[in-house]
Order: sequence, then structure tokens, then C-alpha cells
Amino acid sequence: MEKIEKDGVFDMSTNSCGWLKYIFGKRISIPRRVMWAGVFIFGNYFAFFHIWRIGNRYYEYPHSIKDRAKIEGHSFPVITVCLNSMHSRKKLINLHPELGIQPRGNEIKDNCSLWDFYGHNHDGLTHDLSLFDHIHLDNFYNETYSAFLMISCKYKKDDCTKWWKRTLTLYGNCQVLDLAAMPNRASISPDGFRSLQMVLAYNQSDWTYGWNSFMDGFSIFYNPEGETVLDPMRSITVNSRIVPIMFLQQHRNIKLGEPYTECTRNRSLQYFKQYSKYNCNYECLIKEVYKRCKCRVPYFPKTTEYQVCMYHEHTRCVAHILKEFMYSDCHCPVPCSELFYKKTVYYTEMHQNFRNKTAEMLKRFPDIALASVRISLPENYEMQHQEQADYEISQLFSDVGGAMSLILGISLVSFLELCELLWASSRMGWSYRKKIATKSRRSFQRVGPAMFDLAKSVKGTVGILTHLDSSTDSKESIIDKKVIVFTPSTDRWDKKATSGRSS
Repeated sequence: MEKIEKDGVFDMSTNSCGWLKYIFGKRISIPRRVMWAGVFIFGNYFAFFHIWRIGNRYYEYPHSIKDRAKIEGHSFPVITVCLNSMHSRKKLINLHPELGIQPRGNEIKDNCSLWDFYGHNHDGLTHDLSLFDHIHLDNFYNETYSAFLMISCKYKKDDCTKWWKRTLTLYGNCQVLDLAAMPNRASISPDGFRSLQMVLAYNQSDWTYGWNSFMDGFSIFYNPEGETVLDPMRSITVNSRIVPIMFLQQHRNIKLGEPYTECTRNRSLQYFKQYSKYNCNYECLIKEVYKRCKCRVPYFPKTTEYQVCMYHEHTRCVAHILKEFMYSDCHCPVPCSELFYKKTVYYTEMHQNFRNKTAEMLKRFPDIALASVRISLPENYEMQHQEQADYEISQLFSDVGGAMSLILGISLVSFLELCELLWASSRMGWSYRKKIATKSRRSFQRVGPAMFDLAKSVKGTVGILTHLDSSTDSKESIIDKKVIVFTPSTDRWDKKATSGRSS
């Protein structure tokens, strides 16, 4: 773009950007200038209105979910089996008769102290709970738990009855399937139909209390690997009356994170090695118990900061927090990559052949009940639900360019050219202003001393006239003064001697 200066002014007629010269240029008729000015104003309004709309759309951060199946990464969940009766009636009678637990058949006469221990409230029927503070809760859980028998266990075609290990949880002493204990695990392919079948036996006459004691049989939990929190929403109930068949499908949510959705990538927890929303909520519960009760319970992660709770502390403080705690008060965002399982459950009855085989044993032990379950992961892939942005920054730039060029015909190049034009115009105007200021300053420097001498001459002349006027009365005053005379032809001030006589 050539810059031409005429009379110290930047010539918009020859240097303006495109059709802008019809607005700002010289020798343009008024109707033509008005027409192009109208186009310019309407185009700016349309363009900026459209830019405002697409800007709002971009800052809404729209996104959608894209589903895909991934063959790699599928794994069988961690299975935990918990008997809904957390304590053995016979063990409680033998080891802690002070709790007032009665033999089978007299359950109606049970003291409510153990029931209150799990969040109920029977103050009118319960003795002073401090009488039970001598019971150490660590020993209480380890010595009085209800045992059950794993009669049969098959994972694929392998016997898995010895792959279980006991662990203390919120729901008592449970059995966790440890696939790492599989002797020939390396030789077993993870592909194909993976199924776990179990037959469990438990003593109905040994039933007492617990968090789920109102339900007969077992609670079987399934968790992704790395999660140790047992959530009732991820469990099924198994008892002697029904046989559940549960099909699981592995899923994973992959989120974009801020600003599209809230999730966390590298957040760590104090009591758990792996972050998950369930682990985070459970840790929030643990901290609330420590804060309000000032003690720890055996089924929480070990810590040396607090002593084990007394019996009355668990009953009056811990149990009520566990039943009434609001997890919504915890700030636990989901991880940006979250593994979970979807379940489909069918129910059936035990096959008659199995009933015939176990009928003889059940006659000898009438209090024993059998429960059966099958858990399958039939598909050898992981279903991923990945978030993707519906409106990215590249689309925003494209729409802005389209809005600017549709009416105004402005592209990135022309926009830069317009910026250069404005910069050049401002520089030219500033230079012209400086030039005028310099000329004015030099003119003042040249005329200033002459004006100073003129002022002195005027002052002297006024003095002489005043003196002559004062000497008029004497008629004889003669003055002999030097008068400063300005000679226009030489443009300077000359001093000439003059004399005169006043009359």
C-alpha cells in the first residue's frame, strides 16, 4: 500500500482499504458517500451481532458423547461376598453374654444394645451403654463374625474355592475373590466368556444383627479394580429362595474436563491409593467421623491419630453419622476417566438335580441354607463413552471470518491492511502536527527579540512625551535625546540622534 501525502494530509482516496475510499476519500459525491456509509454501518451491525451470537454459543461449551467399543482393557470386576448377619449368635452368647443376646427361638427377648450399635435407637430398652465399653471393637469384629461356607466356586472352568481372602469392611468380615491367587492365571486368556459361579451355605439359626440384617442371605458387591468401598447400588442379594444370574458389561466414561465438564485427573486421597468418586465420598465420611467422634472404627483405614472408639461412642456418634451422612456436602468430582459396570439381572430357581444332591445334607443340618449365584462378563470389550467438543475454536474463527466477509468483505488480510491504514494515518497526522508545532516555535524564536526591543522603544517614547508635556509651561526647555527609529526596508531597529526645541 503506497502512502501519498498531499499538503501534509494522508490521501485516503489513493491509500484507503478497498471500498472505504468511497467514504473517506476526496472528490466523492455525497449520495455515493452516503450509500457506502450505509452499507458500512449495516454490515458492521450484522457482522458484530452474528459474532456476538456465535461467541455466546462457543462459551456455552457444547459437547456430545461418542460411543465406541475398545477390545483392550476389559477386566473382571472385584467380587466381594458379605453375609448380611455380621455377628454369630452363638459366639456372642459365649464371648459377650453381657450384651443380652438370647438363643435361637428367643430372639424377641434380645437386648437392643447390639441393634442400637448399628444405628437404631431404643433408649427405653437399652442399658447404660458405657457398661459395654470394656469390649474392644477390633477383637469384637474378629471374634464374633458369622462364618459361611463356599461349597462350590467355578471361574470359567477352574476351581476357585481357595482364591478367597477375608477382609474387614463396613458390612463386617467379607470374602474377596483374589484373582491374583490363581495358580495358572498367565495361561488363562482374558478373552471369551468369563463367568463366576458360586454355591454358598450359611446357618440361619445363627442370625443376628448388622447394617443389612433385615435381609436374608448375602450381599454380593462388584467393584472396578482399585475401589475398596462397598456401595449397595453395586450389589445384588442372594438367598436360598432365588438364584440371581447377573450379566455385567464394562463401560468407561472419558470426559473432556474444564470448561466442558467438571472432572479431576490427578487428584490424590489420604486413605486410598486410587481416586474414584466412591473412594472420595467414603474418605469424606471418614474425616467427618474423626472430626465429630474423635475416634476410629476397625473397618476404617488404619491410623495412629485416633484411638479405637468405645462401644458407646460407636453407638451414639459413629452409627448415626453413617446412617444420616449427606454425601452431597462433599466435593468429589468424577475422574476424567471412570470405569464402571452395568448390570442386567435375571432370577431363576435351583435345578432339581442340585436339590436332590444336597437334600441328604440338608436333612442332617436343617438350619443350613444354600444360596447360588452366577456372575458373567460375556463381552470381551470395553464400551467407551467419550466426550467431544461440538464447537471448537477453529469453528469459531471460521464463523467470525464468514460473518465479517459476507457483508463487509473483510478477511484477515484486509483487516490487517485496515489496521496498517489506521496506523499510517495516525502517524502521518502526528508528523504533520509536529511539523506545524516546529514552524510555530521557530517563528516565535525569530520574532520574539524584535518584539522585546519594540516594547522598550515604546516605553522610552512614552517617557519622552511625558517629559515634553511637563516642560511646556517653561517655554524654554530644550531636549536632546536619542530616538529609536524602525526602518522597514532593512527590517531592523536603528538608533538616531535627534534634537529639538520645545515651544
